[in-house]
Amino acid sequence: MPDYSVIGDPLETHGMIVWRPLADDDTRVRLVIQRGRAGDPPRAAADLHDIFREHAETYSAA
Repeated sequence: MPDYSVIGDPLETHGMIVWRPLADDDTRVRLVIQRGRAGDPPRAAADLHDIFREHAETYSAA
């Protein structure tokens, strides 16, 4: 996501999401999803996690 869509976002200011500048076009990006231990995550968060996991499986299979 572009930095302007993250910097200053309430999730960013509360430490729920972070951004890092990319060194160059050859920089690899690794996505990490942190989930709480208690309770079920909101449906949208669970769906997003499933989408990321499916794409990761497709990517690593290629």
